[in-house]
Amino acid sequence: MTNLILIVGKPMSGKSSSASTWEKPILFFDFDGNSSSIFNLKNSKGELVAGEVDKIEVINCIPKVSNSILNFKTILKGNTIPSYAPAAVEVINRVGIILNEVISGQRKCNTIIFDSITAMFSLWKDMILVNNSQPSLQQQDYGTLSHILFKQFLPMLRNLPTKYVILIDHTEIVKDEKTNIVEEFPIAPSKPMGRIFAKEFMNVWLQLRGVGGATKWMTEPYGFFEYAGSRTGIPNGIEANFKNVEPYFKSTRKEEVPPVVINK
Repeated sequence: MTNLILIVGKPMSGKSSSASTWEKPILFFDFDGNSSSIFNLKNSKGELVAGEVDKIEVINCIPKVSNSILNFKTILKGNTIPSYAPAAVEVINRVGIILNEVISGQRKCNTIIFDSITAMFSLWKDMILVNNSQPSLQQQDYGTLSHILFKQFLPMLRNLPTKYVILIDHTEIVKDEKTNIVEEFPIAPSKPMGRIFAKEFMNVWLQLRGVGGATKWMTEPYGFFEYAGSRTGIPNGIEANFKNVEPYFKSTRKEEVPPVVINK
């Protein structure tokens, strides 16, 4: 079973660059257009942070959408699909084809990165609009998205013939107006899914950028991010680089890893 890792944090906190330090070869699904930075970012010694960039294959997952015409029409009824939605079909189908190539052994890699699943979830929603020929998501569509996420996508990732799968995500902050309690959790297709999403991972790390640009992974509960906790004993506040966490994965035997429970 592959090591499934969730890295969350604010934009520009260095999540993509940190993930690119993982074991090569890497298959990098770029949904945000951030991949160019990993080929140029250097440390204080002038070395590429990502290391062997020639062993990183980037898959461009940004839909090609024509934005030359602005449509201000409000669709109240009917089954008119938003103009941007069909562009998601080609991208999601391509991702599926490539993952099938990994499963069949046609593509070899040690690490797969999805950057970011925040953007990927938006494409999933567009796919539902296209498949159902509807202008907006309905309540029952979120049940479909939940089934895809927890019963199909995550189980598939856990069984890929690769060592590591890294999902990069942003966080959502919600404040209860009555109690003033603030919740922070990973972004998922919906807020209820986001509140339980982190429980699906053996490792959930909150990435922070400190003084001087240094990045670190918070592997224990930090702030309001309830589930930022590592179950493989990785120290809290460790420098965000694969070489620093690799020994903990090598020392973790399968029988010591608690089973992953898929939420219903």
